[in-house]
Amino acid sequence: MPEDKISPYIRKYGVGEWAKNPDGTVNLTILFFKDISLDEAEQAISNYGKVIGKSALINGLIVAVPENSLENIAQEEIVQWINQVPPPPKTCNDGSRAAISVDTVQAPPYNLDGTSVIAGQWDSGWVDTTHDDLKGRVTIGDTGSSTGDHATHVAGTMLGNGTLSELAGGTALQWRGMATKATVISYEWWNDVAELDDEYDEAINTYEIDLSQNSWGFTWNIGGDNYGHYSDFDVAIDAVIRGNKGKPIPKCGLLVMKGQLVIVENMIALLIRALQKM
Repeated sequence: MPEDKISPYIRKYGVGEWAKNPDGTVNLTILFFKDISLDEAEQAISNYGKVIGKSALINGLIVAVPENSLENIAQEEIVQWINQVPPPPKTCNDGSRAAISVDTVQAPPYNLDGTSVIAGQWDSGWVDTTHDDLKGRVTIGDTGSSTGDHATHVAGTMLGNGTLSELAGGTALQWRGMATKATVISYEWWNDVAELDDEYDEAINTYEIDLSQNSWGFTWNIGGDNYGHYSDFDVAIDAVIRGNKGKPIPKCGLLVMKGQLVIVENMIALLIRALQKM
Protein backbone atom coordinates (compact mmCIF):
# COMPACT_ATOMS: atom_id res chain seq x y z
CA MET A 1 0.00 0.00 0.00
CA PRO A 2 1.30 3.52 -0.77
CA GLU A 3 0.96 4.63 2.87
CA ASP A 4 3.39 1.88 3.86
CA LYS A 5 6.08 3.86 2.08
CA ILE A 6 5.77 6.63 4.66
CA SER A 7 7.78 6.41 7.88
CA PRO A 8 5.74 5.06 10.82
CA TYR A 9 6.87 8.05 12.89
CA ILE A 10 5.34 10.47 10.38
CA ARG A 11 2.15 8.42 10.14
CA LYS A 12 1.79 8.43 13.94
CA TYR A 13 3.06 11.87 14.95
CA GLY A 14 3.31 13.92 11.78
CA VAL A 15 6.45 15.60 10.52
CA GLY A 16 8.71 16.84 13.32
CA GLU A 17 8.98 20.57 13.95
CA TRP A 18 12.67 20.50 13.06
CA ALA A 19 11.80 19.46 9.50
CA LYS A 20 9.26 22.23 8.91
CA ASN A 21 10.11 25.38 6.96
CA PRO A 22 8.64 28.87 7.45
CA ASP A 23 6.97 28.69 4.03
CA GLY A 24 4.89 25.66 5.05
CA THR A 25 6.99 23.05 3.30
CA VAL A 26 8.73 20.16 5.04
CA ASN A 27 12.15 18.68 4.43
CA LEU A 28 12.05 14.98 3.60
CA THR A 29 14.39 12.23 2.50
CA ILE A 30 12.87 10.17 -0.31
CA LEU A 31 14.43 6.91 -1.44
CA PHE A 32 13.85 5.51 -4.90
CA PHE A 33 14.10 2.00 -6.27
CA LYS A 34 17.56 1.11 -7.51
CA ASP A 35 16.56 0.98 -11.15
CA ILE A 36 15.45 4.62 -11.02
CA SER A 37 18.04 7.27 -11.83
CA LEU A 38 18.22 10.35 -9.67
CA ASP A 39 17.56 12.46 -12.76
CA GLU A 40 14.30 10.61 -13.30
CA ALA A 41 13.48 10.89 -9.60
CA GLU A 42 14.17 14.63 -9.59
CA GLN A 43 11.93 15.15 -12.58
CA ALA A 44 9.05 13.38 -10.82
CA ILE A 45 9.53 15.21 -7.52
CA SER A 46 9.69 18.60 -9.23
CA ASN A 47 5.92 18.32 -9.59
CA TYR A 48 5.61 18.62 -5.80
CA GLY A 49 8.41 20.88 -4.66
CA LYS A 50 12.15 21.43 -4.95
CA VAL A 51 15.17 19.19 -4.53
CA ILE A 52 17.70 20.49 -2.00
CA GLY A 53 20.10 17.56 -1.95
CA LYS A 54 21.01 14.27 -3.62
CA SER A 55 22.62 11.04 -2.44
CA ALA A 56 23.75 8.43 -4.92
CA LEU A 57 24.76 6.25 -1.98
CA ILE A 58 21.14 5.64 -1.00
CA ASN A 59 19.60 6.59 -4.35
CA GLY A 60 17.66 9.32 -2.63
CA LEU A 61 16.74 12.98 -2.72
CA ILE A 62 16.38 15.54 0.03
CA VAL A 63 13.33 17.62 -0.86
CA ALA A 64 11.22 20.50 0.40
CA VAL A 65 7.55 19.82 -0.37
CA PRO A 66 4.14 20.76 1.07
CA GLU A 67 3.30 18.53 4.03
CA ASN A 68 -0.05 17.61 2.50
CA SER A 69 1.69 16.17 -0.55
CA LEU A 70 3.16 13.12 1.18
CA GLU A 71 0.37 10.73 0.28
CA ASN A 72 0.51 11.79 -3.35
CA ILE A 73 4.26 11.33 -3.45
CA ALA A 74 3.82 7.86 -1.95
CA GLN A 75 1.53 7.03 -4.86
CA GLU A 76 4.47 7.43 -7.26
CA GLU A 77 5.61 3.97 -8.34
CA ILE A 78 9.27 4.98 -8.37
CA VAL A 79 9.21 5.95 -4.67
CA GLN A 80 10.44 3.34 -2.21
CA TRP A 81 10.47 5.18 1.15
CA ILE A 82 9.65 8.61 2.61
CA ASN A 83 11.08 9.93 5.85
CA GLN A 84 11.70 13.30 7.46
CA VAL A 85 15.22 14.68 7.67
CA PRO A 86 16.86 14.02 11.05
CA PRO A 87 16.72 16.63 13.82
CA PRO A 88 19.74 18.92 14.36
CA PRO A 89 22.80 16.98 15.52
CA LYS A 90 24.14 17.42 19.03
CA THR A 91 27.02 16.13 21.04
CA CYS A 92 26.03 13.24 23.28
CA ASN A 93 28.94 12.69 25.63
CA ASP A 94 27.20 14.55 28.46
CA GLY A 95 24.40 11.97 28.51
CA SER A 96 26.56 8.88 28.58
CA ARG A 97 26.43 8.41 32.37
CA ALA A 98 22.64 8.39 32.39
CA ALA A 99 22.44 6.24 29.26
CA ILE A 100 24.33 3.38 30.88
CA SER A 101 23.01 3.98 34.44
CA VAL A 102 26.28 5.19 35.91
CA ASP A 103 24.39 7.96 37.73
CA THR A 104 22.55 5.18 39.56
CA VAL A 105 25.66 3.45 40.85
CA GLN A 106 27.38 6.74 41.68
CA ALA A 107 24.47 7.57 44.02
CA PRO A 108 23.46 5.93 47.34
CA PRO A 109 23.27 3.18 48.35
CA TYR A 110 26.06 2.13 45.96
CA ASN A 111 28.30 5.22 46.04
CA LEU A 112 30.71 3.72 43.52
CA ASP A 113 33.40 6.12 42.38
CA GLY A 114 36.23 3.96 41.01
CA THR A 115 38.33 4.09 44.19
CA SER A 116 41.36 1.77 43.83
CA VAL A 117 40.64 1.16 40.13
CA ILE A 118 43.61 1.66 37.81
CA ALA A 119 42.98 2.03 34.09
CA GLY A 120 45.55 1.79 31.32
CA GLN A 121 44.87 4.12 28.41
CA TRP A 122 46.45 4.05 24.97
CA ASP A 123 45.94 7.00 22.62
CA SER A 124 47.61 9.29 20.07
CA GLY A 125 49.26 11.19 22.95
CA TRP A 126 49.29 11.38 26.72
CA VAL A 127 46.56 12.46 29.09
CA ASP A 128 47.16 15.98 30.44
CA THR A 129 48.55 15.51 33.95
CA THR A 130 47.76 19.15 34.83
CA HIS A 131 44.05 19.12 33.93
CA ASP A 132 42.01 20.13 36.99
CA ASP A 133 39.51 17.28 36.50
CA LEU A 134 42.34 14.72 36.45
CA LYS A 135 45.16 16.26 38.46
CA GLY A 136 47.02 13.83 40.70
CA ARG A 137 45.50 10.76 39.10
CA VAL A 138 47.50 10.47 35.85
CA THR A 139 50.79 8.60 35.46
CA ILE A 140 52.71 8.63 32.18
CA GLY A 141 53.69 5.08 31.24
CA ASP A 142 56.07 5.48 28.30
CA THR A 143 58.39 7.99 26.64
CA GLY A 144 58.62 9.88 23.37
CA SER A 145 55.17 11.43 23.19
CA SER A 146 53.36 14.59 24.34
CA THR A 147 50.04 15.64 25.82
CA GLY A 148 47.08 15.00 23.51
CA ASP A 149 43.63 16.63 23.44
CA HIS A 150 41.92 13.40 22.41
CA ALA A 151 43.62 11.39 25.13
CA THR A 152 42.63 13.98 27.73
CA HIS A 153 39.04 14.07 26.48
CA VAL A 154 38.77 10.27 26.66
CA ALA A 155 40.28 10.20 30.14
CA GLY A 156 37.81 12.88 31.23
CA THR A 157 34.92 10.76 30.04
CA MET A 158 36.35 7.77 31.82
CA LEU A 159 37.38 9.28 35.15
CA GLY A 160 37.20 13.09 35.20
CA ASN A 161 35.79 14.44 38.47
CA GLY A 162 33.92 17.37 36.91
CA THR A 163 35.76 20.09 38.83
CA LEU A 164 35.68 22.50 35.90
CA SER A 165 32.01 21.98 35.01
CA GLU A 166 30.73 25.23 36.51
CA LEU A 167 33.57 27.32 35.11
CA ALA A 168 32.79 25.89 31.67
CA GLY A 169 29.14 26.93 31.93
CA GLY A 170 27.57 23.79 33.36
CA THR A 171 26.18 22.89 36.74
CA ALA A 172 28.31 21.56 39.59
CA LEU A 173 30.05 18.33 38.54
CA GLN A 174 27.78 18.08 35.48
CA TRP A 175 30.54 16.88 33.19
CA ARG A 176 32.16 14.41 35.51
CA GLY A 177 33.14 11.03 34.14
CA MET A 178 32.30 7.45 35.01
CA ALA A 179 34.70 6.66 37.82
CA THR A 180 35.72 9.92 39.44
CA LYS A 181 38.36 8.56 41.83
CA ALA A 182 40.00 6.04 39.51
CA THR A 183 43.55 6.60 38.27
CA VAL A 184 45.01 6.14 34.80
CA ILE A 185 48.34 5.05 33.35
CA SER A 186 48.70 6.92 30.07
CA TYR A 187 50.55 5.51 27.07
CA GLU A 188 50.97 6.61 23.50
CA TRP A 189 49.41 4.02 21.20
CA TRP A 190 51.45 1.00 20.21
CA ASN A 191 52.79 0.71 16.66
CA ASP A 192 53.41 -3.02 16.51
CA VAL A 193 52.60 -6.16 18.43
CA ALA A 194 55.98 -6.18 20.19
CA GLU A 195 55.31 -2.74 21.67
CA LEU A 196 51.79 -3.85 22.60
CA ASP A 197 53.21 -6.88 24.38
CA ASP A 198 55.81 -4.90 26.32
CA GLU A 199 53.50 -2.08 27.34
CA TYR A 200 50.68 -4.34 28.47
CA ASP A 201 53.16 -6.43 30.43
CA GLU A 202 54.37 -3.31 32.24
CA ALA A 203 50.88 -1.85 32.67
CA ILE A 204 49.55 -5.07 34.21
CA ASN A 205 52.50 -6.30 36.22
CA THR A 206 54.16 -3.03 37.26
CA TYR A 207 51.27 -0.59 37.42
CA GLU A 208 48.64 -3.27 38.15
CA ILE A 209 45.95 -1.90 35.83
CA ASP A 210 42.48 -3.38 36.10
CA LEU A 211 41.29 -2.60 32.59
CA SER A 212 42.45 -0.81 29.45
CA GLN A 213 41.02 1.93 27.25
CA ASN A 214 41.59 2.15 23.48
CA SER A 215 39.55 4.76 21.61
CA TRP A 216 41.50 4.71 18.37
CA GLY A 217 42.20 2.41 15.43
CA PHE A 218 43.92 1.65 12.15
CA THR A 219 42.85 2.39 8.60
CA TRP A 220 42.69 -0.54 6.22
CA ASN A 221 41.42 -0.19 2.69
CA ILE A 222 38.03 -1.87 2.48
CA GLY A 223 38.47 -5.02 0.46
CA GLY A 224 42.24 -4.97 0.98
CA ASP A 225 44.33 -7.86 2.23
CA ASN A 226 44.07 -6.88 5.91
CA TYR A 227 40.48 -5.73 6.14
CA GLY A 228 38.38 -8.13 8.21
CA HIS A 229 41.28 -10.45 8.98
CA TYR A 230 42.07 -11.81 12.43
CA SER A 231 45.49 -10.18 12.63
CA ASP A 232 48.41 -10.46 15.01
CA PHE A 233 47.02 -7.45 16.89
CA ASP A 234 43.73 -9.28 17.39
CA VAL A 235 45.51 -12.37 18.65
CA ALA A 236 47.57 -10.31 21.10
CA ILE A 237 44.64 -8.27 22.39
CA ASP A 238 42.53 -11.40 22.88
CA ALA A 239 45.37 -12.96 24.83
CA VAL A 240 45.57 -9.92 27.12
CA ILE A 241 41.81 -9.99 27.65
CA ARG A 242 41.96 -13.69 28.57
CA GLY A 243 44.67 -13.06 31.14
CA ASN A 244 47.95 -14.27 29.68
CA LYS A 245 49.73 -11.41 31.49
CA GLY A 246 48.62 -12.68 34.87
CA LYS A 247 44.98 -11.57 35.10
CA PRO A 248 42.10 -10.92 32.69
CA ILE A 249 41.93 -7.30 31.51
CA PRO A 250 38.54 -5.95 30.37
CA LYS A 251 38.48 -3.40 27.59
CA CYS A 252 36.48 -0.20 27.54
CA GLY A 253 36.06 2.17 24.63
CA LEU A 254 36.59 1.27 21.00
CA LEU A 255 39.45 -0.14 18.98
CA VAL A 256 38.40 0.17 15.36
CA MET A 257 39.93 -0.83 12.07
CA LYS A 258 38.32 1.27 9.32
CA GLY A 259 34.85 0.87 10.75
CA GLN A 260 35.37 -2.79 11.67
CA LEU A 261 34.65 -3.10 15.37
CA VAL A 262 37.36 -5.09 17.13
CA ILE A 263 36.75 -4.36 20.81
CA VAL A 264 33.87 -2.79 22.71
CA GLU A 265 33.35 -2.68 26.46
CA ASN A 266 31.18 -0.28 28.38
CA MET A 267 32.88 2.13 30.75
CA ILE A 268 30.61 0.74 33.45
CA ALA A 269 33.32 -1.93 33.69
CA LEU A 270 35.31 0.55 35.77
CA LEU A 271 32.57 0.69 38.35
CA ILE A 272 32.01 -3.04 38.27
CA ARG A 273 35.69 -3.45 39.06
CA ALA A 274 35.30 -1.01 41.92
CA LEU A 275 32.41 -3.07 43.29
CA GLN A 276 34.51 -6.23 43.08
CA LYS A 277 37.25 -4.56 45.12
CA MET A 278 34.94 -3.49 47.94
